[in-house]
Amino acid sequence: MLRFSGPVSGSAFAIEGARSLFGGLATLGISSPLRVERARATLLAPVAFDLMTGVLTTATTAVDLAPSARELDFELGWSANLSPTSSLRLGVARAFDAGHVAGATDTAGFVTFSLR
Repeated sequence: MLRFSGPVSGSAFAIEGARSLFGGLATLGISSPLRVERARATLLAPVAFDLMTGVLTTATTAVDLAPSARELDFELGWSANLSPTSSLRLGVARAFDAGHVAGATDTAGFVTFSLR
């Protein structure tokens, strides 16, 4: 059983800029996905088990569910309409403190071809 001892709050942000480039649109973005800022809770956790009687002993434990780091993502992309019914989008993204874990990084690339 988990019980929050107050409100749970979180935050996220994103900002992006765009400019014409090579007949398409180049974008540069910085963002941070949703992160829990405050989430303190108490829970009933098992602390001992008696093998002879089969009795489980529990205790109330306080936990803070907020991560210690904030993920920061940088994305560089380019998109263009190839015809009235098709478009192409290319890009690369780099995440620092990925998954809100201090020191973790991740890199991704993407290509999207769209026909309408």
